[in-house]
Amino acid sequence: MDTRTTRSLRRGPERKHFRDAALLIGAAGLGCLVIAARPPSPDTPVVVCFIVGLVTLFWAVLTFTVAPSMGQRGLELSLLGLTLGGTTITATAVTPVGCIGPLLVLLAGVPAMCEILPRRAAWRQALLALGLWVAAMVFPDATVIDWYFTAIAVVVVPLTMHVCVQMVERMNDMALSDPLTGVLNRNGLAMQASMGRSMAERAGLATTVVAIDLDRFKSYNDEHGHPAGDRLLVQLTEAWTSELREADVLARTGGDEFVVILPGTSPEEAAPLLERMSERSPAEWTAGVVAWERGTDLTTAIEAADAVLYRSKKREDPGPVVIPEQSVPASESSPASDPSATS
Repeated sequence: MDTRTTRSLRRGPERKHFRDAALLIGAAGLGCLVIAARPPSPDTPVVVCFIVGLVTLFWAVLTFTVAPSMGQRGLELSLLGLTLGGTTITATAVTPVGCIGPLLVLLAGVPAMCEILPRRAAWRQALLALGLWVAAMVFPDATVIDWYFTAIAVVVVPLTMHVCVQMVERMNDMALSDPLTGVLNRNGLAMQASMGRSMAERAGLATTVVAIDLDRFKSYNDEHGHPAGDRLLVQLTEAWTSELREADVLARTGGDEFVVILPGTSPEEAAPLLERMSERSPAEWTAGVVAWERGTDLTTAIEAADAVLYRSKKREDPGPVVIPEQSVPASESSPASDPSATS
């Protein structure tokens, strides 16, 4: 699994995201009510501002109470409601602030959309908001200044989106992948392993957890130097990745420690794969293999695989070790699923 895989790993919207969206929408609604109460111009559409303000406040309540049960779709609908409210204000505005205000809100919200929503959803929301704002600005009677601001917006909004998407994806890579080898780190492992196991369980298939530890890696570093050790780690992960399927998960969890998750594979079925991985490896290593039983968490499964691995280490029997009978008893499970506690 290479670094590009981490770009598809993104947690769904959390409760705090809906709370923040509700606060933003609520603030916009209050702003409309303030404009209705104290119109900046005699021509200000007071009734429209009042109605939009009330509807937006109601939308904020729905965003906080109902939208979380809908996941990402609920958050997209909430942002769509804010977009429609802003478009209405732009279409009926009689002051420059009323026209440009929704665009500034859109630009301010772009980084948040890129962080919360997947790339396609974020682009969809931003371009829809931009399109509706442009339509409200130039129809039915646009002035030269309206066209000027529209031209700027058509360039600035997509450019801002592109920059923010690239920054978020880079940060996502840094948070979920190992900077040396490019495979997943502990955070990425926790996310991807759960996804793979869930799919395997729905299909009624087993999932196998493999803990890998390099043999005599410290001696190799002492003899050849740490840069050579780093190159060896990169070569190992590249060799292993070439044997793994797209659904398999490879993560570096320590200096010379790795974890492989094999969804849809039993420990017995994992034996030929480990043999191929061993044949392609430029260094020797030892593995502990367990079945990830239903009802157990990832931390427990990795601890069990580590126990098998280190029992083999004590026997001074390097190389892949497969013990199909070893599994994780359900009684040992705990609520946590973050593997950060493993050694």
